[in-house]
Amino acid sequence: FKLITQELVFEKITKKIKNKYMFNDTGLFLQKDRFQLLKISNNNFKYSRFHLDNKITKKKANLIKLKWLNNFFLKKRGTDLIVSKIKKKPVGFLLLIKTKDTIIIDLIAVDKSYTGRGFATSMINYLEYNYKSKRIYVGTQKNNFHSISLYKKMKFKICRKYNSYHLHI
Repeated sequence: FKLITQELVFEKITKKIKNKYMFNDTGLFLQKDRFQLLKISNNNFKYSRFHLDNKITKKKANLIKLKWLNNFFLKKRGTDLIVSKIKKKPVGFLLLIKTKDTIIIDLIAVDKSYTGRGFATSMINYLEYNYKSKRIYVGTQKNNFHSISLYKKMKFKICRKYNSYHLHI
C-alpha cells in the first residue's frame, strides 16, 4: 500500500439562510444539463486521491470522476444534484447523498474558468436553504487549499482526518 494523501472531513449543521438570492441561478439538476455537467466532471479535478496518485494517469483519474458523476444519472450513486449556472449554462455541480439526518457532499466541481466567483458558495448556500436541520459532511485532501479555505469560510469544522492508501499490483 502506498500513502496517497491525508483526507480531511468537515462537518456543519445547516443554518437558516435568510436571503435566497444568495444563490441566484442555482437549483436542482435538469436533464438538459447532463452533457455539460459530465464535461465539467471530466475536466476540473486535480486534487482527488486519484489525481494525486502518480501511478494513475490524469486521463484515467478524469475518467473515474466522470463515471462517478455518471452514476448519478444511472441512479447508482447520490440522491440529489445541485447545479450552478451562468446565463443558463452549467458551471458547477454539487452531488449529494442524503439520509434522514445527514447530507454528504459526495462530489463538488466548478469549471476551472469560473472558479473564485462564488459558485461553490452559492451551491452550498442553496443546500443550506433547502435542506434545513441537517448535518452536512464534506471531504477533501489536505493539499486542496481552495476547498479547505471555502469550507472554513462557510463555518465548516474539521471532524475527522484519515490517510488514503492505494494498492497497485
